[in-house]
Amino acid sequence: MCPNPLKSIKDSYSSVLKGITSRNMSLEDKFDVIEKALKSGGITSMQAVDLMEVALESLKNGVRRYPNILKLLKALLRYVGTKIPVKKKINGHEYVEMGDGLKWATCNVGASKPEEKGDYFPWGDAKPNDSSDPGNYKWGSPNDMTKYVTDCYTGRVIDNKTVLEPADDAASVNMGGTWRMPTIEEWKILLDTKKFNWAWDSTSEGYWVISKVEGYEGNKIFFPCPFGCRESDDSDVFVSGVSLWSSSLNVEGSHQAHYVRLMETKRLGTIGPRSNAFPVRGVSY
Repeated sequence: MCPNPLKSIKDSYSSVLKGITSRNMSLEDKFDVIEKALKSGGITSMQAVDLMEVALESLKNGVRRYPNILKLLKALLRYVGTKIPVKKKINGHEYVEMGDGLKWATCNVGASKPEEKGDYFPWGDAKPNDSSDPGNYKWGSPNDMTKYVTDCYTGRVIDNKTVLEPADDAASVNMGGTWRMPTIEEWKILLDTKKFNWAWDSTSEGYWVISKVEGYEGNKIFFPCPFGCRESDDSDVFVSGVSLWSSSLNVEGSHQAHYVRLMETKRLGTIGPRSNAFPVRGVSY
């Protein structure tokens, strides 16, 4: 009895690659194997594109005879891949790769859904605390900080620590694994509209960030921006918006740290007192 070329396969790129190259299958059978692995979540849509190229290369004469078939199938599979989302997780937390070299969590720390705000944290404090009271800040007062100090006006002991250590990083402590808070430089890459499309969703009240990076086109994450954010630090005007911490200290005045402010009308990186309580979004390599 002939072996069944479509028998169960291990859900991994390498096993599928081995399966379609080590058997004398028809092209149709090879595509069936790839499709099953894609639907099961064992491979990503872009990996499936690579595997289809391998399968088509086995028809060398056929590819030469039908030069448009590869382009057509690639486009089709990319489309299908967006309709069959593959949920990837690190330490139980889902992520999306946007093409900037990072894995972005789909939710804020403490949230169970993308549209939830999650917990609030002062900068450098891994315990949720939404008071923003400078008098209760973990690392001292603005003129007498006890950690993350780069100038003598901020603290008596200069340690020149400019990025949060894991024990003080809200994402690292609360999400575990390789999760951490993004630096301000990493945030600024995501804010680059040449690489990412920021689309305001008035119904969900927040931003969809959609990748335009080659190979990651269409991948997206959501940032909730609920009504109640001040238009500026000294304003009484409230709008839909949110501020999210980075892990980067402001080295020119280490009583402050860098964060991003996302509002319907603008998006920017800025600085503010470390005692401010903001949500946090985790990233990982």
